[in-house]
Amino acid sequence: MSGKIKKHGNSHAQHLAAQAEFRRRFLLCIKAVCAACGAEDAFTLIPTADYKALFCARGLPMQIHPAPGHTIPDYLLHASRRFLQMLLKSSTYLPFEHGTPLPLQEFYIAGFGFHCYVSNATGNYNPPPELVSRLSAYSQSDGGYSSALNELKKNMNFLHVVVNDPQSALYWFEYKGAARFSIQQMFGIEYTLLMHKVVPPQKHVLMDGNVRPVIRLGWSIPNQGIEYLSVTAEQMQLPETPPQKTFDVYFQSHVLQRMHERLDCLYVNLQHHCLMQSFLRPAVHRQSDGTLLVEAIMVGDKIGYFVVDVQGSMLIVRTFLFLTNAGTPEGDKLRSLYGLQRRDTEFLAIDKLSAFLSDDLSITEVLHPLLEIIGYQPCSHFLTQYKEFVLNNEKRQTGKILMQYLGLNTDNDFLTSLEESNKTPMRHGMNLVEELEPAMNSETNE
Repeated sequence: MSGKIKKHGNSHAQHLAAQAEFRRRFLLCIKAVCAACGAEDAFTLIPTADYKALFCARGLPMQIHPAPGHTIPDYLLHASRRFLQMLLKSSTYLPFEHGTPLPLQEFYIAGFGFHCYVSNATGNYNPPPELVSRLSAYSQSDGGYSSALNELKKNMNFLHVVVNDPQSALYWFEYKGAARFSIQQMFGIEYTLLMHKVVPPQKHVLMDGNVRPVIRLGWSIPNQGIEYLSVTAEQMQLPETPPQKTFDVYFQSHVLQRMHERLDCLYVNLQHHCLMQSFLRPAVHRQSDGTLLVEAIMVGDKIGYFVVDVQGSMLIVRTFLFLTNAGTPEGDKLRSLYGLQRRDTEFLAIDKLSAFLSDDLSITEVLHPLLEIIGYQPCSHFLTQYKEFVLNNEKRQTGKILMQYLGLNTDNDFLTSLEESNKTPMRHGMNLVEELEPAMNSETNE
């Protein structure tokens, strides 16, 4: 019995300590807002009696909950909450036009309520005139509400990238803010992201003599829902079709499989995002044999092509080709100029993105003409931009191997180099949620 009482006592003490820590953080946030407005000492002008009123308008930690009627897997909820907290700490908002950026988290903890207090937006406060004067630019603006909301929407978009799987389930987040009341008084503003789940529609179509499933391509819009993509005949450069005729975009699961194999070092979340982004404003190429290609766009750069077919009122994405694959303009040029056939690119593993993250490519000048064929420029997008989004990649020597294979180097040990390079196979693109899982498990075990 004594053990139970002791445990209860410890729990109560921890609760009081947590409350005290939250109050301390809340006051520090208000002080930071004053400093961001160029008037840090204005914090000292707040009457002690007003701190209680301010604390009643504090923002509670933002939460993610399933929307009513929606069942969300626990691991996705947990991962979404973790990512949201990371984003709120790293994202910033401007309290007013000429202010200093502050973490978005501080707006939702204290910035909104403090602006209501200083500007007396609700008519319930009476801030000291000297305080209002010192913070006049802040009180006469919207307190950073617009910039905070825009930044939050960007973070919601990033959460969509993290959790969405266009093949099986799409999720979208809806922002809600509401006062939370106790029996006697308001004790905080509750900010919530409601998580909705939508299963994308499927159809079965006849392709190559077989009936195959295809999935509607869609993506999430914050606070709105799922937007399913369509393209026009004009966008797809179909001269024999009325320009404004629309085609709903569908894809085969085979597309994702090929992306996982060929964009082997990119997180699968980013691969999925690439699929959607590429059809918002499609860049179309028509091969000499009539094949329609749509550029696969990643971080603003071309990373490959999607092979598409028109069937009735549908545009069907059949597969994904990396830049060096046969059937792409770049791949065909490589074969024409250097004689590199499919078996060569597979043997050299240059049919995958990971090969072009090799550090020695940028310093191997003799290879630059070959690399420029596929749009690679020394120290450009493959090396500078993609490295921010890739999984840990083992040390590769693509430059050395290519030189030896093409006879540009008298050293004849390229087979040994290639064997060493391929001893540890590159793992396929990993999900951001999966990478976070060990940390989540660790927290659970603790």
